[in-house]
Amino acid sequence: MNIEDVNSDTLDKILAFADDTFSIRSSIRPPELHDTNHIGGLFYESPSLEIESILNSVNRIGIPLTPFSWNHGAALSTDELLIRFRMVSEAVDFLLTSFIDLISFSEGRLFTEKLAKNSIIPSFSIRDDVYANLSGLAILLGIRQALGSLAGKRISVMWVYGSNFVLPSVAHFVILQGAKLGANMSLVTPDKFPVLNRVIRKSESYGGIEVIEHTDTFPIKADVVIPINWCRIEDFSHPERYSDVASEFRDWYLDDHKIAEDCLLISEPPLQMDVSVSKRLIQGKSNLISGWYNLVASSLVSTMRFVKTESNKLAEPIFLY
Repeated sequence: MNIEDVNSDTLDKILAFADDTFSIRSSIRPPELHDTNHIGGLFYESPSLEIESILNSVNRIGIPLTPFSWNHGAALSTDELLIRFRMVSEAVDFLLTSFIDLISFSEGRLFTEKLAKNSIIPSFSIRDDVYANLSGLAILLGIRQALGSLAGKRISVMWVYGSNFVLPSVAHFVILQGAKLGANMSLVTPDKFPVLNRVIRKSESYGGIEVIEHTDTFPIKADVVIPINWCRIEDFSHPERYSDVASEFRDWYLDDHKIAEDCLLISEPPLQMDVSVSKRLIQGKSNLISGWYNLVASSLVSTMRFVKTESNKLAEPIFLY
């Protein structure tokens, strides 16, 4: 099941599962996961914060997770990786994967599509190099919990200056899925740090997205701003170039002069304090990031509930990627 193609009803169903997944510190295993006794993790180049967030999530519902290895995935052939995938799948009840190719952008996404075609158990791709599904869902859930339905809400995904460059995978997910849910999406970024054209095109089919490339449009008129210091896709295989290009845009720094007073802030942590975003905003009441571990836990478990429910309904394993 390709996350690019799921409709708004499916997204609403996943987010609705999150509404009753957790109270703040509950640790009750949902009924959809009662026959899930062992989770496998096949993670390649996932951020360490994401892995610890996942471990926290599954520990809260009392299901052990074994973090298996791709065995230096970049050095193996596709066939060898698929054999590894099959071995792990036969040893667990549910599988979480991530695969990011550090040499060729989007190859991780293409490989994940092959995993989906070879899946034999319910599975969820938390991240590849194009879409960060888990973190993206956590962001949308945080907005939903704060503001209710995303329909009609003004959500801006903003590139910010910094030195901790990440892939634009979170930006891609939020732009596309936010548009599906009826939000008024805007992309605020210098022209040298674009996102994938295909994401913009797909978003336009759900109502469009405003692209802003100049700082003279500040303050941003939005209900929520999502600041991210993403890399240049064009220089993906030459990360040493990122800083030189980014140095032209030091004024792309988020403080309370660039957003409305009642605007909310959320992003995948960490944010570089007083480099990308002001200390005042990060420590302010409008910042939703302090609840990140709870948002990830609710998003992960609700997605697992959805995948298990759909797998049982269709009598075949669903791989959501």
